[in-house]
Amino acid sequence: LVVNKLVNQITLPKLLQQFDIAAEGLKGEHRVHFGGPVEEGRGFVLHSADYVEDGTMIIAESLALTATLDILRAIGRGAGPRRSLLALGYAGWGPQQLDAEIQANGWLNVAADEEIVFDADPGDKWQRALGKLGITDFYLQYFQKPGVPEAELQQDIRGALRRIYYTAGGELDEKGKGFARLTTGTLLG
Repeated sequence: LVVNKLVNQITLPKLLQQFDIAAEGLKGEHRVHFGGPVEEGRGFVLHSADYVEDGTMIIAESLALTATLDILRAIGRGAGPRRSLLALGYAGWGPQQLDAEIQANGWLNVAADEEIVFDADPGDKWQRALGKLGITDFYLQYFQKPGVPEAELQQDIRGALRRIYYTAGGELDEKGKGFARLTTGTLLG
């Protein structure tokens, strides 16, 4: 799921109203995110793992994913998860495509961080994720200076600056090089 792009045309209260779900217990600001270009009419709630129902998939110790109307009803009543992010659509890849892109260093892998994932301001999420890897504004400014050859950089980050995959589980293959199975993750686009 893309976690740093908003859908500005719809709010959670309006979405709940479309499904005839009461929102009297809705607490705080709940913005609707663009989860990706696949099945944009389908909703997914990425949330803290304190809320679990039959359709919930636990994806990490503190993260879960649910795609049912029951979670929307619970959020509307004020009985939903402690933290949540509603996304419409998802980002998808073909079989082994994401694994191949990760092995080809097309992505920067960052451990899931609840503060970044659920932060209400999506504007700097990718920069904060890069900061977890030690890539700071200094490196970004250095990279953007004209005339600086790419070979001088410790790693080529240009193609990956806006493609950061938060791993939230998974197993390395037998050789320890790639993922034999990716449970899920969130994407900063």
